[in-house]
Amino acid sequence: MTFLDIGANFGYYTALAIRQMQNRGRIVAVEPDPENFSFLERTVAANDGRMVTCLQQAASDHNGKMALYLS
Repeated sequence: MTFLDIGANFGYYTALAIRQMQNRGRIVAVEPDPENFSFLERTVAANDGRMVTCLQQAASDHNGKMALYLS
């Protein structure tokens, strides 16, 4: 099983998936914002997310550079 968390923010759904999957399968968490990505990595570490791959990237329907708007 593979779980994708696109726009993972601080990793709430990633943490839920870690607990649900119990180290079976794979989780890919994608978060472009550097500050949120830092929180995501801490969330994964605190939840023993050995099967999680964190990517500091954005997901889109096309290649190229775009603005990331934060609120």
